[in-house]
Amino acid sequence: CSSFVNTVEIVDCFFESKKASKALIVVSENNSLYNDTSNKISFFLWGDGAAAVIITDSRYSDNDFEILDVNSRGLGHIGKNTDAVYLQPVNGKLKMPAGNDVFQQACKYILYETEYILKKNNIPINQWAYFIPHHANKRITDYVANELISSINKYELLGNTGSASTPIVLSQNQINMKKGDIIVIPVFGGGYSSGSILLKKC
Repeated sequence: CSSFVNTVEIVDCFFESKKASKALIVVSENNSLYNDTSNKISFFLWGDGAAAVIITDSRYSDNDFEILDVNSRGLGHIGKNTDAVYLQPVNGKLKMPAGNDVFQQACKYILYETEYILKKNNIPINQWAYFIPHHANKRITDYVANELISSINKYELLGNTGSASTPIVLSQNQINMKKGDIIVIPVFGGGYSSGSILLKKC
C-alpha cells in the first residue's frame, strides 16, 4: 500500500544523481484475484485499481504538480509487522489476521507522516488544502483529520485499492485544485511501511 510513495522516492534519487530526467510510474492492484471471501473479517476491504504517473525533473505543462518533498520508511520492527496483513499467491490468499494492530499502527503513522512532512517544510496546518491518505478505511481517515484539527479537504470515496489509491484520488480531484494549493499524501502499508508526499499545484 506504500509502494507508490516508495517509488516516487526512488525516482527522486535517480533525478538527484542525474541518472534520469523522466520516469513513468505504474501502480496496479488486482486484489480480487487473491481475496479470501470466506474471511468475514476483512474480505470486504480489498478493491482493484490502477494508476499511471509521469514525473519529470523540470516543468512539463500548466497542469503540473510540483513534488516539494517525499519520504518513506520501513516499519518492520513495530507491532505485528509482517504477520498482520499479507499476500501468499501460491499457498494462501490475501489475509489480515491482526486487523486491530493494522488499524492502530495506520492511525499512528498516517498522522505522524502528515505532521512530519509539514513540519519539515515549515508549512502550518492552516496553509495546506488537501489531504489524500491511503484509503485503508474511513475510520482511519476520520481519526487523522480530527487529530489535525484542520478544515482540510479530505477525500475518501474509494475502498482499499492498495498502492493505487492515492494517485487515483489525486487524478479524480485535480480539477478542483487551484494554483498554489498544498496537497499532503500520507500512506501506511503492510509489513509495515509508511511515507508521505508533499505536492504543490502549479
